Amino acid sequence: DLDALVSRAEAAEELNLPAKALEDYESYLKLPVDQASRSLIEKKVTKLQEAINNPIKPKATYYEEFNSFLNSYLLSLIEGKNAQDELKLADSIATLMMKNTGDRVGVDQVEFYSKLSVDAAKELLEARLETEEVSKVVAIDHFQDSIDKLYKIKEVFVKHGANIETQTVTVLLAKFLSKAGRVPDARVEVDQWLKFAKDKSYLFNYAQLLFWDGHVNIYERKEQEAIRKLQECIELCQKLDAEKFVLYPSMVASQVYVVSGENEIALNESIESLTTSLKYKFSTFSSQLLQNAGLASAGLEKPYLAEVFLEEAIKICEKEGLWGYSSVLKANLAAILAHQANTKKAIDLIETAKIDIGKTTDSLAKQQQLMQITSYEGKVQGLARNFVKSENCYRTFLRMSEQFGYKELFGIGQIRKGLGEALLEQGRKSEAFKEFESAREEFRKAQKGLHPKNQNRFLDYSFSGKDIEELIKLVQP
Repeated sequence: DLDALVSRAEAAEELNLPAKALEDYESYLKLPVDQASRSLIEKKVTKLQEAINNPIKPKATYYEEFNSFLNSYLLSLIEGKNAQDELKLADSIATLMMKNTGDRVGVDQVEFYSKLSVDAAKELLEARLETEEVSKVVAIDHFQDSIDKLYKIKEVFVKHGANIETQTVTVLLAKFLSKAGRVPDARVEVDQWLKFAKDKSYLFNYAQLLFWDGHVNIYERKEQEAIRKLQECIELCQKLDAEKFVLYPSMVASQVYVVSGENEIALNESIESLTTSLKYKFSTFSSQLLQNAGLASAGLEKPYLAEVFLEEAIKICEKEGLWGYSSVLKANLAAILAHQANTKKAIDLIETAKIDIGKTTDSLAKQQQLMQITSYEGKVQGLARNFVKSENCYRTFLRMSEQFGYKELFGIGQIRKGLGEALLEQGRKSEAFKEFESAREEFRKAQKGLHPKNQNRFLDYSFSGKDIEELIKLVQP
């Protein structure tokens, strides 16, 4: 369909997905079309090829320039050279930063570093460079390696009274501790410095700590509190020279909106942030934003658009070797396809997701991903009417949850509901009743935290789409 190809390509252009748009336009040109239309599309193809081959190079932020000059100053100091020129350059950026944004982080760092001994400079420069390296690590696996490094780095900064650097390490610790399931430890790290950063007008540090404060709230099942802090973080970043960092709270906020069933808001947030993410070539962010956009589109009953977003996200992950994340994306897409009665492709996707998990080398990450894939497999098999296989998947998940200490009440409730549905379809009503009652109890407990009425059915691990009370009435003795 010529019109459909052009419409899809134009939609991809609007979403800043030039490669996807180019693919459809080139497919269009292979078909018999009139000369006027061909000329128009050829111009679009040329423009897209130029955009792909000559991407916009983003300007360095105040914070990047400042840290570069500060590192140069420390290196010159260590090597016995005249380091004052680099310090003056760092100071000029710090002064500009404070004047334009009100952030004192640079000004106070210049004052601190201007009084250093050579021995202290050596230790601090090494710690700063190590912090930069850890900050580049994608938090999808091998969490403990990064945590161990960060605690050692933090000791150096604390030893020298480098409070601003200690806050930077705290932000990274909160990130990796949360991912590793050590939420109480992440909470301790954030609470230690949040008020201090705000009171000192270290605004970018405060924005980062505020983001992780909100992120930890999500793990603590304080959804509304999380949204409030994430929105405050976004507003603060927009006032600072922090276009890159604003992607963090925007992406997580859109995730919360997806889970809450606020799909229209989630889709808009994701698309708005996607332009920035693609501009900076942040592959992990882009894939996560595409995932959010895909799930939100599914929740809005736009499965075709959801497939486009999720397939693009999978391509990015496979290209970057982010196998754990690609496995989750494939499970998401499998659930959407199964709801569209395309169960064969959905089951095939689940199998390829398992292969991707096998490429993950970190045991903790592999365990988390395998549990998620297993839960979605139970749903897909249920929708495919393979009820015995569905039952086995749900039971496997419950065994793993006990083994690994998984305590997400709402998720366990959905799994027990799905298990009950699989049993009910096999005519095992008394067993189904027990599972439905257990599911209801998990949902009741979950109401104290995360909103239990998830409106996005594609994120529900159960498969019937029926309310738990309705199911209980069907099988109640």
